[in-house]
Amino acid sequence: VIIFSFPPSSLLPFPAPEFGRLPPIRELSCFGRMAAWLLRVLWVLALVALLVGAASTTDPRPDGTSSAISWKDISPQRVWGSAANPGYRYAQTATVACETLMIMSHGYVMHGMMQRGDYQPIWLNDTWAFETISGRWYPLHFKGALPAGRMGASLVNWNNALYLFGGDDGGNQNSTSYVPGHYNIDLWRADLSETCAVPIEGAKMQGFPVMSWEQLKPSGIGMMPAARTRHSAVVFGDRMVIFGGLGYAIEKVIYLGDLWAWDFVANRWNEIRPEGPEGIPRARMCHTAVMLGGRMIVYGGFSGRADEPNYGDLWALDLEVPRWYPLRPVEGHVAPVPRGAHTAAADEVHQAMFVFGGGVRDPTTKTDSMNDIWRLDMQTLTWEEFKPRRDKFRESTLPHHRHFHTMVIIPASADAQSSRLYIYGGESYDPHYYFNDVWRAEVFPPSVSGHAHAKGDLLLSKAGMLSLMDIVSAWGLKGLAVLVAGVWALTIICGYLVDRKYGLFRDAIKKRK
Repeated sequence: VIIFSFPPSSLLPFPAPEFGRLPPIRELSCFGRMAAWLLRVLWVLALVALLVGAASTTDPRPDGTSSAISWKDISPQRVWGSAANPGYRYAQTATVACETLMIMSHGYVMHGMMQRGDYQPIWLNDTWAFETISGRWYPLHFKGALPAGRMGASLVNWNNALYLFGGDDGGNQNSTSYVPGHYNIDLWRADLSETCAVPIEGAKMQGFPVMSWEQLKPSGIGMMPAARTRHSAVVFGDRMVIFGGLGYAIEKVIYLGDLWAWDFVANRWNEIRPEGPEGIPRARMCHTAVMLGGRMIVYGGFSGRADEPNYGDLWALDLEVPRWYPLRPVEGHVAPVPRGAHTAAADEVHQAMFVFGGGVRDPTTKTDSMNDIWRLDMQTLTWEEFKPRRDKFRESTLPHHRHFHTMVIIPASADAQSSRLYIYGGESYDPHYYFNDVWRAEVFPPSVSGHAHAKGDLLLSKAGMLSLMDIVSAWGLKGLAVLVAGVWALTIICGYLVDRKYGLFRDAIKKRK
């Protein structure tokens, strides 16, 4: 279509002022005809190169030693909330289920205008599924009793079942006053077996089946963890392991550093008291923990101490022994700023951990949020920051800075060339925002990003058509017309310069006259 958009009887798209109407190609010499078609081919290649180069939002490095990342805002819509999408919130919890679903539940939002003073805190207890292939939200409906609204809870998936633990409900579900210390110790389970059995096409038509929450009671008599919020939880074998968080005792909040495991089979709690030949992690909240290589990796968090409010340390817990080990990244390399209220996700295939966003507290408890993303290579223990190139069409291709958001990773298969991170919601300061957007980050490991740069077609083959649609949606028809006109003008200039040099068309024009 692009080639034959030229007038068939001339080389240039419209008459050149010096020569008038150009002659048909058939009247040119053999060399002139070759030059004419060569210029047409060059015009097509130039247009394709501009479109592909403009569509690329990644910055792979040619040496293949650095990773590449491509951000994309895939939010279905941004409204307060409706039957089709969840509302703004932060301190919610999320996990992956049914291979392609991001399950998000609960959270907190201050509804209203804070400047006028008519705001109202809302502790949410709804649950949603974001289908990562179609990019669509689905509400999950439950019958019977529901977990109370809360923020700072944990959510894990084991054997196609959700397990929700802990959190903070502020003492009152709908109150303009916040009561500290009203943390939860309850554990809830929701079976996802029927949900995972529904094909996506069926979900689009009828939604997912109605489920039910079941509150679990420990079997027998035994010790239980303290009520807490803003802790971490991971799945190890047939156990859910929780670490740290914020508790409440003797009318004051306390930072926790204990370890507990819920046995999914035996339905009971067991405290874990690991060895620490090189010390153990200090008590903290708003940290992250992921399972990677059979170990629980803990990073960052808030300490509650004025002298060191933010942690940036790394710890590995061998749950077989159990034993804590400090992880010390290679010195001399860049590393992320110590932080809390961030998110982390583990890439088992490439043995790496991703960290995004979070906040940095100063002694006055003010928190500044961030939007940087880092990758920790567990084999070399080196950090790498991703800095994607600015998109040529939008002001930015990065999510807004935030904390208390959620992030999950869709695990890459053994032959996959990238992993996909999905970020939802959160809160930011300066200015103060709540979010309900969804961002996808496609991450290419070092070997793949280097290969993509060398070949030049990996990103295009995976998402070239989508990127072209992004151009049209971002620029509009007017912008696309400007791009085409610019390339067309470039062709005219090239043809004019070639003619002045070699006189390919003058003789033919004189003969016609």
